[in-house]
Amino acid sequence: MSYLGKLAIITGGSRGIGLDIAKELSKRGANICILNRDKENNQKALESLDLIDPQQKHHGIIADLSNPLELKHKVEIELKEIKEQLKSNHVDYLIHCAGITHNQLLLRNSFEKIDQLLQVNLVSPIYLTKLLFKDFMKSPSSRIIFIGSIISEKGNKGQCVYAATKSGLEGFNKSLSKELPITSTCNVISPGFINTEMSKEYLTNELLNEIPLKKFGDPKDITKTVLYLIDSNYITGQVIKVDGGLH
Repeated sequence: MSYLGKLAIITGGSRGIGLDIAKELSKRGANICILNRDKENNQKALESLDLIDPQQKHHGIIADLSNPLELKHKVEIELKEIKEQLKSNHVDYLIHCAGITHNQLLLRNSFEKIDQLLQVNLVSPIYLTKLLFKDFMKSPSSRIIFIGSIISEKGNKGQCVYAATKSGLEGFNKSLSKELPITSTCNVISPGFINTEMSKEYLTNELLNEIPLKKFGDPKDITKTVLYLIDSNYITGQVIKVDGGLH
């Protein structure tokens, strides 16, 4: 499949797994739009993409995923402008990497933190998919990929709400696959313990011993799976585990 001229929106694309995906798609000719809430990190990410290919089109949208009204406004206004610049009438790929975690026992957790986890990890991908649904109908080969977590299956003390958001994402993905056009696919990638800035403080030797392959994952392991799912036209509604055999 040719990536040339395709428009990819990557949430959480300013670092870690999201940035690695953005770089690989850019190398293959896709136009990248990073959707992130941090302006400084967004700018750094765009600069790193420009180093790969200054001729390639790289864009950024600053939006708080926990604020649905802001997200709707930014997509309707700023994304429309980006598509006009690219002379395109649709988004081809949505890769939802953005996510937060808050390790706390449910009894001690605050309603504010619970709501934030739900909004960012579950509600925002649902809203964003709805906002872009007509784009997917126009694309000849749209791909929606959500980054989930092995915690949705394994469970983990202190991550009740986080696990619930990722489990909800899997249920949403399964039903969404039955509503999308026949040229579109949607899937969840469920990483195990990946060595990123977000997770490195939790990567202990105790966890390492649980993994059959005896090593933590690398963001590139997830990126390769993203590329595989983009290239495939007969996989949809699935949860793909990339966890070193942990499940």
